[in-house]
Amino acid sequence: MTKVAPQSGDIVGCFLFEGDFARPLGEGYCNPPLKAYDENYVRRSKEVGQKFFTLKSGRKFCYWTDGAPDPSKEGVAVVLCLHSCGYQKNMWLMKEPFKDIFQISVDRIGHGGSSTTPDGGYMFDDLVPELVELIDGVYSEWKIPPERKFFVTGHSMGGTCAIEMAACPAVRDRIEAIAPVSGPADIWNPKTDIKTRNSVAKFMRDKNATKGCCGCFASKLRKMTSGSMPQFAERLKKGEQAKCFEEYQISAEGGDKRAWAVAWADPFILSQSVDCFIGFSSPHGPKDYQNEFDRAFQSPWAYDPCEITVPCFIYNGTKEETPAFLAELNHKLINGSELIMWEAYGHGSISLEFERIIQALVKKQKVEGPPLWSK
Repeated sequence: MTKVAPQSGDIVGCFLFEGDFARPLGEGYCNPPLKAYDENYVRRSKEVGQKFFTLKSGRKFCYWTDGAPDPSKEGVAVVLCLHSCGYQKNMWLMKEPFKDIFQISVDRIGHGGSSTTPDGGYMFDDLVPELVELIDGVYSEWKIPPERKFFVTGHSMGGTCAIEMAACPAVRDRIEAIAPVSGPADIWNPKTDIKTRNSVAKFMRDKNATKGCCGCFASKLRKMTSGSMPQFAERLKKGEQAKCFEEYQISAEGGDKRAWAVAWADPFILSQSVDCFIGFSSPHGPKDYQNEFDRAFQSPWAYDPCEITVPCFIYNGTKEETPAFLAELNHKLINGSELIMWEAYGHGSISLEFERIIQALVKKQKVEGPPLWSK
């Protein structure tokens, strides 16, 4: 039986599992299946460690920096990386640090080692200014010239945050380009037509086997997560990582075996997936998880994506948890954006492309060539 131990620095809600797993992970994909976390993943996790930044509000962000040893030097690109709902900052951890790219990866409020979501909610107009505070703090710490612009990428709900940062009048002139990956869209934007909203409503109904429209999806999710999160936590304590992985990463997140066969065969990515994704171990509680969906689906976003002017590269799987029509809506709302739809990738397995997405982003280009699973 495995035991759960916090990572160094007492991260709240993000765990590495000591010892062997109760059942090997990745059977049918990884050869041999993982009996414990990949040594390189554990090494890299320890190398980046974590830091804490206290905001003006008194809340704290838990984050790490990695990559170029001196980001103040000319030619080093700064990239803010934002994780998915329910996940944590290590989803953007690279196998080896970039040499000329400086990553900042942060647990959003309510996740990992960061502060818990305020009782009154935490919307985009709360989140974006505080992410800018963090950026300013990191720039000051590393003596990065304040005039240097930065890049933003994010997966799923992290993608919505990347979009909102680029749309926010107070910060958008400081951003060079963005790359939202598998991200939902502003369904209540005035330029979103009723047909698209109906498509979202149908998707929500089919996904959750309940009646109603997308406007009440977040409230329905409250009931679901209130029960499922404690159940997942108990299952993880019992060592059911393998079973949770099969149920969520393969069954729920979409995609197909062409991508799974490559993504989950990689011990590093498989370990990263389990540590970051499985069992919703990162949110502090149902309230923190629910707030992410309230922010994305309950009302128009705080900042209009139609006002984005920086290069934007939108990535999505063709048949994954975030449906293609949401990627297409982002493409429609963001003038001049480029849409890259990849076959076979699911919501999780698309992480196989994160390194290439960042490398292309800092060149203000889309990823060239076929997806990695096809090579």
